[in-house]
Amino acid sequence: MTHPIAVLIAVLLATSASACSGDEGLTNPVDTLPSISGYPIVGTDQATWYDDLDEIPAPATGAAFHGQNADHPGTATLNSVLKQAGLK
Repeated sequence: MTHPIAVLIAVLLATSASACSGDEGLTNPVDTLPSISGYPIVGTDQATWYDDLDEIPAPATGAAFHGQNADHPGTATLNSVLKQAGLK
């Protein structure tokens, strides 16, 4: 006599294996983003770098922890412009 749970597990394994056989129908999420050309990338006013625990000096390009917001100043935010002008 076949155990019902064993049959259920076998059916689930068989269907899940066939469902994961390829990448058909999958799209890259970046490909579905709207075009935003012409809009400036706004900075975050981040001026320090961090590892997983502490503040660190600016990492070299390609080094661990490179690519943080402080590496990409972007367009100045209104808040930073006001601070520089002494209005905030």
